[in-house]
Amino acid sequence: MRKLKAKALVFFFLIIAGFADGQTSENPFDLAFRLSAPAETVVVPNGTNGNPFDLSAPTQPGRKITSKSGVVKKIAKPRRLPNPTRYPGFLLGAMLVSLLLLTFFITFFRNLYGRAYQAMLNDNLLNQAYRDRQSGAGQAYMILYSLFFINGGLFVFLLLRHKKVVLPGETHLINLLYCVGAVLLVVLFKHLLLRIIGAIFPIGKEISAYSFTIMIFGIMISLFLGPANFLIAYAPESFTALLINGTLGILVLFYLLRSLRGAFIANNYLLYYKFHFLLYLCTVEIAPALALVKIISNQLTGMPNF
Repeated sequence: MRKLKAKALVFFFLIIAGFADGQTSENPFDLAFRLSAPAETVVVPNGTNGNPFDLSAPTQPGRKITSKSGVVKKIAKPRRLPNPTRYPGFLLGAMLVSLLLLTFFITFFRNLYGRAYQAMLNDNLLNQAYRDRQSGAGQAYMILYSLFFINGGLFVFLLLRHKKVVLPGETHLINLLYCVGAVLLVVLFKHLLLRIIGAIFPIGKEISAYSFTIMIFGIMISLFLGPANFLIAYAPESFTALLINGTLGILVLFYLLRSLRGAFIANNYLLYYKFHFLLYLCTVEIAPALALVKIISNQLTGMPNF
């Protein structure tokens, strides 16, 4: 009986050994086999490399929360450019407003325009207009002077558009208001600087007369810029650059003539205080003009101002 059990046990082990020799694949429980196999690439959903079980709080539009520090960062919205299809209608409206204001002022203030023209060419008439302004005509001159800022800003707007300079406004009206505001700030800064100099030094009367001279020339420049802007806006493209350069040349002539009138006002100081007058020219007249030209040139060429 024992021999029979021994034979059965030997036969059972032979059967197991046969199955073991017949296995062609590796042992799935072999650790060496699993370690030698190449690691599979795990793809994280949504293209993130962090923990897929991390929960992120919903963000408001225009804000972003960083995953590490949780700091809220504001996402810059893309700037919307003005609609080019609305430019012809806007330009027509701007030109109509400018020409209507010019026509209204010429109709109701014709005498003041005549006095301003004579004062621009004659020193004695300039002094007489200055005395009339002190006697109560100053508000009428200020009304005429306001047209200079509108026409000057419109000219700057057309100039920048011709040079293909992109303004920061989202509409054409906002860009025009930027240009009008820039002209207004430059001129008001000049008048404020003159007033400060007149308050510091004992030349208040001469400074006031020169400030009035600037106003007279601004009135006459606005009278010139009205039709000039209309020609620049609606002239053929081949003539636009010529008209702009011609307008700039005439504006330079106005500036030189105004500087000559200023020299006549300060003739006494020019003879006896040459150094102080030269210092005034460098700090008040030449340096701001060169700085303004440099800023405009850098904006047109894309160079940084500082």
